[in-house]
Formats: sequence, C-alpha cells, structure tokens
Amino acid sequence: MTLTRPTLLLTRPEDAARRFLGQLDPALVAQSAVCISPLIRIVPRTDPVETGTARGLIFTSANAVRAAEHVFIGRDLPAYCVGGATASAARQAGWIAHQIGPDADALVVGLIRERPDGPLVHLRGRHARGDIAQRLTACDLPTREHVIYDQIALPLSSEALRFLDNPGPKIAPVFSPRTACLLADATDRPLVLAALSPAVAGAFGDRPGCTIHIAASPDARSMGALVEKLMQSALSG
Repeated sequence: MTLTRPTLLLTRPEDAARRFLGQLDPALVAQSAVCISPLIRIVPRTDPVETGTARGLIFTSANAVRAAEHVFIGRDLPAYCVGGATASAARQAGWIAHQIGPDADALVVGLIRERPDGPLVHLRGRHARGDIAQRLTACDLPTREHVIYDQIALPLSSEALRFLDNPGPKIAPVFSPRTACLLADATDRPLVLAALSPAVAGAFGDRPGCTIHIAASPDARSMGALVEKLMQSALSG
C-alpha cells in the first residue's frame, strides 16, 4: 500500500500553532509535511483599561489574558472565562478564574444562571462574535466591553502556497470564525478543514472540493484528537 503524506497547515499565531503542534502524536507529525503560516497577528493595545465600578472581568480567549497583562488591571477582580485554556492562562496571570462553559453561548447562559456580582467588563479583541456584553446587559447583568488587542490579518506565506501544491490531503485546523473567513479568501485549493465548532465551519462556508469535520467539543484536546484522526486516515490511504 502506498501511503499518502498529508500536509498540515497551521494558521494560528505562531506561538499558539507551535503549542498545538506539540500536542499531536510525534509519529504522525514526522510522517506529515507541516507548514505554519499565521493568518492573524495579535497586537496588544497599550491604552489603560478603567475597570471603574466593575466587580468582575470576562475573558473569552487566552489572547485577551495575555493582552491584559500588558496593562494594569487589578488581580482582585474575579475572571469569568470561556474554556479551560483561557481559565488556566488567567490563573497563571494571577486572577481568580472561573471557567464558565466551553464557548460564548455557554458563558452567557452560565453567567445569567449564576448571577455574579456586577457590573462586569468583557476584555476582548477588536474582532469578536457572540455579543456577550449586550446579551448579558439585556438580561439585567450590566456588562460593558473594552477592546484590549487587535487581530491583524496576514496573507498566506509563499511557503504555505507551495505546500498547498503538494499531493495528498491538506489538513487545516481552524480555531476561530475569522480565521476560517481569512483562509477561505486566501486559497481555492481543496482543504480538509478541522473546525473547532459549527460557527467556525459555517464561517468557512461550502467550498467545492473541501471537506469539513467539526471537533467533538470546542477545545484544544478535541481538536488534537480530530486532527490526529484525519492525519491517520490520510496515512492509511
């Protein structure tokens, strides 16, 4: 049997892409062509964040936590987080962090149910989905938002475009709807998309020659399991 060597295209910011790659089975990685070509560059903002009368913070990504470390924000405020990775990053940065669900919808439902002391401040990137502050405020949990970092769009690198000409399947793990949109605009090559969530899959859209697989749950561990399954399938012919 002739094995098909897959190409693994990683489009997260480089540090995050390398962390994800390090979570994958080294034997599968060794049999694959790997290309890291970030489609987004995270740029923390330096303007001060006034928490005012806020009684808690909302973090929906580890990027927001890292950006918050660049400005003075009191660690005495509790942090309500989407996903285990974000909660872990917030704890490491010194906040008392609570994981409230795996995604934005679950966070909104959980906060409405738990009714923490408000008002709250959602520290987020310039590009965000979910209307968290508006939905919480509409449910009598006053929340405002503050943009704490930018997500600068980047083109696919020339190396990535060469990799996409390789024979065999091109597996692309995608973790955010915006990255899915940028990837869909960047290339018309057939891709095997590993999507973090239905929202990510929907943002990529229905593309001829492309197949989309959605992780069992919206977290890095499930994404890793999905990508390993796709890599193994490609190697098995």
